[in-house]
Amino acid sequence: MLRPRPDHIIWDWNGTLLDDVDACVGAINRLLEVRDLPLLSTERYRDIFTFPVKRYYTDLGFDFETEDWDALAREFHARYAETSAASPLREQVRPFLDAMRERRVPMSVLSASEEQLLQRMMGERQVSAYFEQAIGLSDLYAHSK
Repeated sequence: MLRPRPDHIIWDWNGTLLDDVDACVGAINRLLEVRDLPLLSTERYRDIFTFPVKRYYTDLGFDFETEDWDALAREFHARYAETSAASPLREQVRPFLDAMRERRVPMSVLSASEEQLLQRMMGERQVSAYFEQAIGLSDLYAHSK
């Protein structure tokens, strides 16, 4: 039995549609390693990740009296571009998107990712056509969604 048709579904990208936890942990661990800071486990990542992302970095031990936040954000995203290249969609995402498209449910993506990165990643995974809109941030700093 089908449930009532939703008016619109708004998805998150990272960690919801895209299974990129390992990519995030791998990228941040590269930054931690070169600074001799303790590496992060997937479990700890899930426990402490927060918005604004700068607070998460502080919780990891980054010192913004000696670190440049802009440079650190760029460094993370350069590493993330490498580690996330193989990140798949979460299991059952595509069949669910297909089912919603068949039911003509409009869908959008709202993400704390930088918008060009979001668009590129969605295109690489061939899911852009499922969504009416994909809205990301204008910068790399992930202050909020």
